[in-house]
Amino acid sequence: MRLLHRWIAPLTALFLTIIAATGIYLQVETLWSAYHPIPRAAPQALPAPDIAHWVETVLANAQRMQPHVGIAMISLSIDGVRPRADVIWTASDMPVLSLDPRTGNPFQSSVDDAADQSMERRLGRLILQLHRGDIFGLPGRWLGLACGIALLTLGLTGLTLYVTIYRQRIRLRRWSPFW
Repeated sequence: MRLLHRWIAPLTALFLTIIAATGIYLQVETLWSAYHPIPRAAPQALPAPDIAHWVETVLANAQRMQPHVGIAMISLSIDGVRPRADVIWTASDMPVLSLDPRTGNPFQSSVDDAADQSMERRLGRLILQLHRGDIFGLPGRWLGLACGIALLTLGLTGLTLYVTIYRQRIRLRRWSPFW
């Protein structure tokens, strides 16, 4: 059993260190946000006179951009000061199209979203993906499962080794629980 424990420990130390470090970061961030909440902007109502015009603009531009694909839904919202329209297609493999409903021009979603997100938020998302293994896809989740099983195995074999060595020390009349 000692040999099994010695082989598993070095192989999983790196992955368990990443899981532990990201878990600590996530826990500290959770505790910090509990005592220092971030003020949120109040939700804004859409201006009623503009909604019909925005829907027409979005519908016309979406149909012009993808004439052979049906529209399942148009979602209007205001992110801060700018309105946004998300077009969801009937074809499930089509990505959501985000338009400015005032002009009908598409948002450069990756650029706009990256500009809207703070560095802290992007770092938090990256750490969460690392912690859960999402950054590596399905193999990362399997690796996370393997690390969990390895951690359980290390704990059980370590406890078994400790009890075995402790019993030997008692037989030799060395009563110290630590050596």
